[in-house]
Amino acid sequence: MLTEALREAQGQNKDLSRQVQELTTVRVQLQNERDALSAELSDTKDALKDATARLEASNAALTQLRTDMEHRLREKDDEIDNIRSVVADVVVVSFTALIDI
Repeated sequence: MLTEALREAQGQNKDLSRQVQELTTVRVQLQNERDALSAELSDTKDALKDATARLEASNAALTQLRTDMEHRLREKDDEIDNIRSVVADVVVVSFTALIDI
């Protein structure tokens, strides 16, 4: 009877040892997966930082381009106004010359 109890206890001990080994293997696999996911997350965060920096640089360049274009447009408007003024002066001088003739 004691021998059977000992055998039964040894059998349970083997089963428990096997289960512990399986759980240890699963734990190691999960730790490895966690480490891989952590590395991927870190890489993704770095990529996001890079993309954000490029976006900010693009927005700054676009803002500068818009400012430059608005400045050039104002310059062209001033040129057109000056040409109109000169044309108006020429018209006045021409009419005056025609009246004098």
